[in-house]
Amino acid sequence: MIVYPSVTLLVDLGEGEGVVYEASGRHERGSVVVGLLPGDLQATGRGAGQLLQIRLDPVAAAALLGGASAELSGTVAALEDVWGRDAGQAEDRLRTATSWAERFT
Repeated sequence: MIVYPSVTLLVDLGEGEGVVYEASGRHERGSVVVGLLPGDLQATGRGAGQLLQIRLDPVAAAALLGGASAELSGTVAALEDVWGRDAGQAEDRLRTATSWAERFT
Protein backbone atom coordinates (compact mmCIF):
# COMPACT_ATOMS: atom_id res chain seq x y z
CA MET A 1 0.00 0.00 0.00
CA ILE A 2 1.35 3.43 -0.91
CA VAL A 3 1.19 5.89 1.95
CA TYR A 4 -0.39 9.28 1.19
CA PRO A 5 -0.39 12.39 3.41
CA SER A 6 -3.89 11.60 4.54
CA VAL A 7 -5.94 9.63 7.01
CA THR A 8 -7.37 6.64 5.18
CA LEU A 9 -10.66 4.87 5.85
CA LEU A 10 -10.68 1.30 4.54
CA VAL A 11 -14.25 0.02 4.62
CA ASP A 12 -14.50 -3.76 4.23
CA LEU A 13 -17.67 -4.53 2.28
CA GLY A 14 -17.01 -8.25 1.97
CA GLU A 15 -19.08 -11.04 3.47
CA GLY A 16 -16.26 -13.34 4.58
CA GLU A 17 -13.68 -13.23 7.32
CA GLY A 18 -12.55 -9.79 6.20
CA VAL A 19 -9.24 -8.18 5.55
CA VAL A 20 -6.59 -8.29 8.28
CA TYR A 21 -4.27 -5.30 8.71
CA GLU A 22 -1.01 -5.12 10.60
CA ALA A 23 0.89 -1.94 11.42
CA SER A 24 3.33 -1.26 14.22
CA GLY A 25 2.71 -4.71 15.71
CA ARG A 26 -1.05 -4.14 15.98
CA HIS A 27 -3.60 -6.31 14.16
CA GLU A 28 -7.09 -5.23 13.10
CA ARG A 29 -9.75 -7.01 11.03
CA GLY A 30 -12.50 -5.53 8.87
CA SER A 31 -12.95 -1.79 8.43
CA VAL A 32 -10.13 0.40 9.72
CA VAL A 33 -8.76 3.91 9.94
CA VAL A 34 -5.11 4.29 8.96
CA GLY A 35 -3.48 7.32 10.54
CA LEU A 36 -0.74 9.49 9.12
CA LEU A 37 2.65 7.77 8.94
CA PRO A 38 1.46 4.24 9.75
CA GLY A 39 4.89 2.74 9.08
CA ASP A 40 4.92 -0.72 7.56
CA LEU A 41 1.31 -1.56 6.77
CA GLN A 42 0.35 -4.98 5.51
CA ALA A 43 -3.08 -6.21 4.47
CA THR A 44 -4.11 -9.82 3.87
CA GLY A 45 -7.41 -11.55 3.26
CA ARG A 46 -9.12 -14.62 1.92
CA GLY A 47 -11.48 -14.80 -1.01
CA ALA A 48 -12.75 -12.03 -3.19
CA GLY A 49 -13.96 -9.10 -1.22
CA GLN A 50 -14.82 -5.51 -1.84
CA LEU A 51 -12.98 -2.70 -0.15
CA LEU A 52 -13.73 1.01 -0.28
CA GLN A 53 -10.74 3.28 0.31
CA ILE A 54 -11.42 6.88 1.31
CA ARG A 55 -8.53 9.29 1.79
CA LEU A 56 -9.14 12.33 3.96
CA ASP A 57 -6.76 15.25 4.30
CA PRO A 58 -5.95 15.96 7.95
CA VAL A 59 -8.48 18.84 8.18
CA ALA A 60 -11.34 16.71 6.79
CA ALA A 61 -10.30 13.80 9.04
CA ALA A 62 -10.44 16.03 12.11
CA ALA A 63 -13.91 17.29 11.09
CA LEU A 64 -15.22 13.73 10.58
CA LEU A 65 -13.42 11.87 13.36
CA GLY A 66 -12.79 14.64 15.87
CA GLY A 67 -9.68 14.62 18.01
CA ALA A 68 -9.22 10.89 17.45
CA SER A 69 -7.68 11.55 14.03
CA ALA A 70 -4.60 13.17 15.61
CA GLU A 71 -4.16 10.20 17.95
CA LEU A 72 -4.02 7.80 15.00
CA SER A 73 -0.66 8.98 13.70
CA GLY A 74 1.62 6.00 13.20
CA THR A 75 -1.03 3.32 13.62
CA VAL A 76 -4.17 1.58 12.40
CA ALA A 77 -7.40 1.27 14.41
CA ALA A 78 -10.79 -0.37 13.96
CA LEU A 79 -13.22 2.05 12.32
CA GLU A 80 -15.82 1.32 15.01
CA ASP A 81 -13.34 2.18 17.79
CA VAL A 82 -12.74 5.59 16.21
CA TRP A 83 -16.14 6.48 14.76
CA GLY A 84 -18.43 4.63 17.16
CA ARG A 85 -21.78 3.18 16.14
CA ASP A 86 -21.93 5.48 13.11
CA ALA A 87 -19.28 3.22 11.56
CA GLY A 88 -21.58 0.19 11.61
CA GLN A 89 -24.48 2.17 10.18
CA ALA A 90 -22.30 3.51 7.35
CA GLU A 91 -20.96 0.01 6.59
CA ASP A 92 -24.48 -1.41 6.46
CA ARG A 93 -25.64 1.29 4.06
CA LEU A 94 -22.62 0.75 1.82
CA ARG A 95 -23.07 -3.05 1.80
CA THR A 96 -26.74 -2.84 0.83
CA ALA A 97 -26.07 -0.45 -2.05
CA THR A 98 -26.57 -2.25 -5.35
CA SER A 99 -23.78 -0.50 -7.29
CA TRP A 100 -20.60 1.49 -6.81
CA ALA A 101 -22.39 4.56 -8.17
CA GLU A 102 -24.99 4.20 -5.42
CA ARG A 103 -22.25 3.77 -2.81
CA PHE A 104 -20.57 6.98 -3.92
CA THR A 105 -23.85 8.86 -3.80
